[in-house]
Amino acid sequence: MRLQFVLIPLLALVATPAPAQRESFSSQVLRVSGMGPGPGAQIEPEDEIDAGDVWVTDLNAHQANRVAQGGFRSPVFTPAGDAVMAVRDDTIVRIPLKGGGPEDVFQLDGLVKIVGFSPDGRLLLQADDGTDTPQVGLLAVAEKKLRWLSSDASAAEDKTALDRVRGWERLYGATRVFVRREAPAGKNWTQVWVEEAGKEPFNASQCEKASCGQPSMTPEKGLVVYIKAQ
Repeated sequence: MRLQFVLIPLLALVATPAPAQRESFSSQVLRVSGMGPGPGAQIEPEDEIDAGDVWVTDLNAHQANRVAQGGFRSPVFTPAGDAVMAVRDDTIVRIPLKGGGPEDVFQLDGLVKIVGFSPDGRLLLQADDGTDTPQVGLLAVAEKKLRWLSSDASAAEDKTALDRVRGWERLYGATRVFVRREAPAGKNWTQVWVEEAGKEPFNASQCEKASCGQPSMTPEKGLVVYIKAQ
């Protein structure tokens, strides 16, 4: 009796892995520090400030200090909390909180604002390419590599995430940072407010005779950074 062997191709025995599911636009945005569910509180166009000095308020010491002067916008703390990243013209600038001056990090035509850092250390930014939908991307700062994110204007969750990017309200766990217009004794300017869970909101900027806005925070260190208009 002659035995016959049937050869089965090795590839047939190996299961083909399912393609990796791509993370949604909204999920990538909401993982960024300061982002949160819902569109967030929006401010009126007349309440928006263009640029100014970078100020930091230490909520524990009840002290505010200017850390950089002139022409900055949308500051955020680095993950280590030892520096601030901000925009000047179309360039992202690193501002150390102790020692040293501002250092240019990355230039991008049409750069509008930076929003915050993702858990993997990339910086979420917004740019303008002349269309109605803003460009949103994640920048690997050290490598200077920018990856644009694709959003779906017809998807409700993507629209909400874009509203978050455009706005200035920030959520850090149970702490909310936002901008409110003040009009004491006939004056008229915006202030940065902080609201902690179960407590009354308080004015963290205490700006006098000038508008303050575009806030960000590092709750672990109790620091709030914002722009004071010139």
